[in-house]
Amino acid sequence: MADDLIRLRFRHARIAQPGPVRLVLGPDGTGPVIPPVEARVALMLPALGMLLRAVRRSEATITVRLPQLGVRLAAAWDSQTERPTVGQTAGRWQLACPLPVGAAQVHWYARSVPLACGQSWQTAQPLRTGATGMYRMLLARPITLVSRWQDAQRAHTSHLGGWQDRTRQPLPLASAWHDADRAHAGSGDTWQDRDRLRQRRNVLWQDATPLHALASDAVQAATRQHQGRIARHQDARRPPPGLAVIVIPIPPTPDDRCYIPPAGDLVRLVFRDLSRATTKLRFRCRTEAADRHIVPPRRAYLMLNHVTLVRLPDHTPLHCTGLTLALDADSWAWQFNASLGGAQLDAVAPNSDGSPVELLASVNGVLFRLLVERISRDRQFGKSALRISGRSRAALLAEPYAAQYSYSSPTYINAQQAALAAITLPGLPGNWSLDWQLADWLLPAGVWQHQGTPLSAVLRIAQAAGGYVQPHPTDDILRILPRYPVAPWDWTGAAADLQLPAEAVSREAIDWQETPAYNEVYLSGESGGILAHVVRDGTTGGLAAPMITDALITAPEVARQRGSAILGAGGRRSRQTLTLQVLPESGIILPGTTLRFMDGDTQHYGVVRGVNVSAGLPTVRQSIEVEAHA
Repeated sequence: MADDLIRLRFRHARIAQPGPVRLVLGPDGTGPVIPPVEARVALMLPALGMLLRAVRRSEATITVRLPQLGVRLAAAWDSQTERPTVGQTAGRWQLACPLPVGAAQVHWYARSVPLACGQSWQTAQPLRTGATGMYRMLLARPITLVSRWQDAQRAHTSHLGGWQDRTRQPLPLASAWHDADRAHAGSGDTWQDRDRLRQRRNVLWQDATPLHALASDAVQAATRQHQGRIARHQDARRPPPGLAVIVIPIPPTPDDRCYIPPAGDLVRLVFRDLSRATTKLRFRCRTEAADRHIVPPRRAYLMLNHVTLVRLPDHTPLHCTGLTLALDADSWAWQFNASLGGAQLDAVAPNSDGSPVELLASVNGVLFRLLVERISRDRQFGKSALRISGRSRAALLAEPYAAQYSYSSPTYINAQQAALAAITLPGLPGNWSLDWQLADWLLPAGVWQHQGTPLSAVLRIAQAAGGYVQPHPTDDILRILPRYPVAPWDWTGAAADLQLPAEAVSREAIDWQETPAYNEVYLSGESGGILAHVVRDGTTGGLAAPMITDALITAPEVARQRGSAILGAGGRRSRQTLTLQVLPESGIILPGTTLRFMDGDTQHYGVVRGVNVSAGLPTVRQSIEVEAHA
């Protein structure tokens, strides 16, 4: 401290002794001192012997290498302190010795003793008895008839009597009983011994098999919609006295110019890219909607490609010499092929339970989860190569990984609900969901009937509305997409998902196709369905496509989507194949993407129908197939 003053705080009371108290801080050096021990070792070295021959007198130096000395010492220290026994501890318990004791059994197996079976009933002896009638024939007994009337005195008037004496007529006397004939009846026993019969016992309850039924409700939460009400009449007022002048305001003339220059017509232009072959500037009014992603035109596109392939879930890297990925609008899973070294066979072999190995591929940052389903090996002198192929995780919802089920709905259900219920059944691998981009519709009770795998059920519903199923590259999501996001007759002025210049394309090929330009089609459902007539917008019909009959066409929404897909595929169209790099602005272009291809002053609008990615370092290319209409 500053003044070398240290304050001590003691926990115990002061020792009761007079005078000062000595405090020892640290060792005081008064403990026992162990004296040093001196040990002497006497060693006997072997005698040295040598033979010298001196020719002449000279000085010589002799170096002798003696063997290495080894000494083993043992030291003991006697503290000269006795340690007598100062206490003993007696235990009330000790380890007992096992004592074998015979086990006596109170009960024994009883010996069967035949016993007579006593019976409460037995066969009775017939008893002959005489039958005594309670009644018998009675003898006729004359009974004196007493008349309540007697002869009256004759009157001098004619008298007709209502009663007169009748002649007695004997009547036979009938008895309700007579002598019965004796009948000998056998005496039977109501009870007798029966043989024991083992019968199968039926239980009214048993373990039930879980039944997965779709629960739907015809009523659901509605979306609140605000509607305005316009009244043609309003409260009038009495005109004031005098002359009133009504001035009708003239609306301002709208300025339809797409660009209004600033004051002085001075515009400062800032260019982002270097000038190309010409310095001409061409300005135009952009009336159509803006495209979402734009690949700018450049003189050169420099890419540092990066392709990796690892095994899941331990992320073991695999040396891949070539990788191809493919997907089109009519495929519900990604297809892939890869070339590996022959030494990596164990890394891609099926798991112990027979399930396929899952891989994670990365192509310029775009990820894919793939299942190895086929393996082939080509081994020659000095080299060995593997070729693997398979599909994406959507294959887990189809054969041979998923079983077939029967789907039905006894109540009203939406099409999206029926598709979601098919891929969320218990026992299916993964946690699947839907990215539904179609207009939903209602299916009446009993209309939804299907037999097949979960994926086939989703395909059945999507095809009924003219759509298709596209898997997500990595997640357990199925995208339900329309065949045409924008109807082909509305492509003029429509925004595109991607704008691609001709400078970014290394190869272009085009193939023209001619198909009937249908402008109307009839669609019909079955039991519980509707009959719909779909006509192309801007026409009056006249060229009808073949009629379509589908049990799931039960609402105008599904009929409109199915009809648009049929009519949109007609007319003169082209299949354009474009080959380009996997650029950061575009990535891997998926089917269903609307594309605007800028070829100088000419632009082509279409929908991507397929993509094929070929990765062989250092080159990575993607080829897309675009459907366009004239």
